[in-house]
Amino acid sequence: MNRVAALAVWLAAGIALAQPSPEAGRLEEWMDAAARALRAGDYAAALEAFRAARAVSDRPVLLFNIGMCHRELDDWAAAVEAFDQYLAAGRDTEPEDRLAEAARQRSEMAEQLGELDVAPMAGGVELTVDGRAAGTTPLERPLRLRAGTHRVTARRAGYADAHAEVEIVAGTRTAVQLTLVPLEPPETGRLEPWFWGLLGTTAAFGLATAGLGTAMLLLRDDYLLGDRRDEALYDRTLEVALAADVALGLTLAAAVATGLLAWFTWAPPDGGEAPEPAEPAVALVPGGLVLTW
Repeated sequence: MNRVAALAVWLAAGIALAQPSPEAGRLEEWMDAAARALRAGDYAAALEAFRAARAVSDRPVLLFNIGMCHRELDDWAAAVEAFDQYLAAGRDTEPEDRLAEAARQRSEMAEQLGELDVAPMAGGVELTVDGRAAGTTPLERPLRLRAGTHRVTARRAGYADAHAEVEIVAGTRTAVQLTLVPLEPPETGRLEPWFWGLLGTTAAFGLATAGLGTAMLLLRDDYLLGDRRDEALYDRTLEVALAADVALGLTLAAAVATGLLAWFTWAPPDGGEAPEPAEPAVALVPGGLVLTW
């Protein structure tokens, strides 16, 4: 509560000391918004207002206010970074008591921070820690986190998310390796060997049907149009016609079987949902702890 009161006092001082400028109107607007947010206990809104004010003014006190908001939001790594920037920017212009308070706050929080070194990954992987954005690979430096257990997530389009639970110890560096596993594309158009077998069988029956049908027509023409009207030729024509009918039936049956089997094999299941991809394996070092799920 004392920290919030101090922030409100220095916030008021910041407004009073502002010099007239083309940006003064917007600066005062954002400072008023920050004051309202602080009175309501909405530190996230106050932080956004201070950041917006920082975009139109380089006054170091804004960095102090940003650091205080980060502390209230329990983002100590960001708070320490903001206080570092404040101490560097305001060492010659800011009041001594405010500089001392910033240094005290910074030291108190820095003692409870550890570092997380994420093993090299492909570029463009988005990292989050406890649901907060933590950067995109490649990282310029290790992540600074408050001591305790944190959930780290790596996310990239076309890959299953990788997760790891890490234990951060104050003043030490922990390494974590996250392995992204590609999502399997849906199987569209891959033809199984049995399909080619059935298709070949259907084609063979079709050729047999065509051959027998042609032979039957030739025998019929020979019987009807030629001079041969003997009983043997007639019986032979009937036998070939029967064989052609049987071959046609087999051809149709093979075609239907091929179509049905292809449908039941490749048709999407009810709801069209793909099976869940395998979760990635996550190796956590040092300590030899390996998490797999």
